[in-house]
Amino acid sequence: MKIEGINIAKGIAKVLLGALITVVILFLLIKIVLLLPSVQNRIKNKVASTLHEKLNSEVSVGKIDVKFPKKLSIDEFVVTSEKKDTLVFLGNFSVSFKVFPLLKHRIVLNAISLKNSKGDFGKLFDQISSESSEISNKETAKTTPWEVEVNSLKFETCYFEYR
Repeated sequence: MKIEGINIAKGIAKVLLGALITVVILFLLIKIVLLLPSVQNRIKNKVASTLHEKLNSEVSVGKIDVKFPKKLSIDEFVVTSEKKDTLVFLGNFSVSFKVFPLLKHRIVLNAISLKNSKGDFGKLFDQISSESSEISNKETAKTTPWEVEVNSLKFETCYFEYR
């Protein structure tokens, strides 16, 4: 009888160990894939095209650096209006965040750093509000609100205005 119990325990231990090893390998593969320049370039292009559609403005991103699972850095992010007026220029934007709170509709940003940046938030918000007014109340009623927490902000050589 004891031998059957030991064999079952060994079988369960092997399955759990196999599952743990699979999760670790999957995590490492995702980390390696996100470090590839071609993948980061694809992410950069997707971010630019999505924001272009949402803002109805030209958006360009110089470089995106993803340090999976908790840091993101963007260099030379530019949003220009249809009149070729620069709405926002971010020389370097980096953010470190926690992943697991995202599962509970929480965004926890440990640190946000912004360097060599400028922008006119009044014009940007006008651009966004003119586009977002087309969203129906039905779409907004179905969404779950997100809680945002920012622990540290660092601005270096930045100029922003809001009129």
